[in-house]
Amino acid sequence: MAYVIRPAMPPVCPKPSSGPRAATRNNKPARTAVRQPNVLYRIPVIRTTPHPPDSYSVERTSIIPLYPVSVRGNAPLTHETSCARAPCTKLCRRPPGHVKRKCGGSWQAGSRRAGRLRQGSQPAPGGAQRMSQRTLSALLAVSTLACGGAKAHQAIWEPSVSDLAVHAPDSFRVTFETSAGEFVVAFYRDLAPLGVDRIYHLTRYNFYAGARFFRVNPGLVQFGLSGQPALDSVWADLSIPDDPVVGSNTRGTISFAKAGPGTRNTQVFINRQDNPLYDTCCAGGFPPIGRVVSGMETVDALFAGHGESPVNYQDSITMLGNSFLDEQYPGLDTIAMTRAVEP
Repeated sequence: MAYVIRPAMPPVCPKPSSGPRAATRNNKPARTAVRQPNVLYRIPVIRTTPHPPDSYSVERTSIIPLYPVSVRGNAPLTHETSCARAPCTKLCRRPPGHVKRKCGGSWQAGSRRAGRLRQGSQPAPGGAQRMSQRTLSALLAVSTLACGGAKAHQAIWEPSVSDLAVHAPDSFRVTFETSAGEFVVAFYRDLAPLGVDRIYHLTRYNFYAGARFFRVNPGLVQFGLSGQPALDSVWADLSIPDDPVVGSNTRGTISFAKAGPGTRNTQVFINRQDNPLYDTCCAGGFPPIGRVVSGMETVDALFAGHGESPVNYQDSITMLGNSFLDEQYPGLDTIAMTRAVEP
């Protein structure tokens, strides 16, 4: 069944062993394999409608056919309808214009348009023009990184255990250059040591160059999928253990998104309002790792025209990269590059 969010009472946090954030590679309490038309075999999709940021309830709607992407097996999936609006890293859903795939296989195009997309062709002319203007600086940044030496390339594409074990400074700042302008984030290791060590590695070696802000709503901005399927596959299983929640998810703070215990990876979100629910919700809460200290107006100005829709297709983004977003969700703002500055 599917669910739609409407104004009412606040949510109840899910148990760590179930819910839409529990079905990942590192935390897989439930799986599915058999598929039939018009039967739900995947986590019910969370559909949002305009509502106050601090109150809502979950209401049942009709059954729709969904197909799993990253979860395999033969046991039925379970679901708990709570903390539905929290920043999750996996909500798998059939991508537009595609049909279900064989277990372990790739998506098969359900239309000529989808077929051209899957083969790596250019998006529709209008979307291509819009995105080429917004991402030119990002492409230049990626080219610069490619010429920056083997060390930076290896740290991102072939990260070693020693690379990932490097401790971040006690505090440092990172400038995010985006298609909407710049903003600066200060990170503090005492807030969440493991999380700050990971973000230090990712920003130091420019992992986020070319990444889209694929989820923008009044409460938060979420990003962290690189847009390159090969690169995202490298980091798919490189999750880090949880840090305890020390700070609070107030406006301007940045935290890692997750799909359950021990699933923080590369995706992060910036709070655009105070979100105290995230301090305790969803398997222990989302520990902040830093705060925007300059350019919050840029974060507020990021393109939000597609709302919550892209977040329901994260496996499609992972498998097809930015070409999927450019085709289905044109106009998303982009990270051109990150510059880490130690004190």
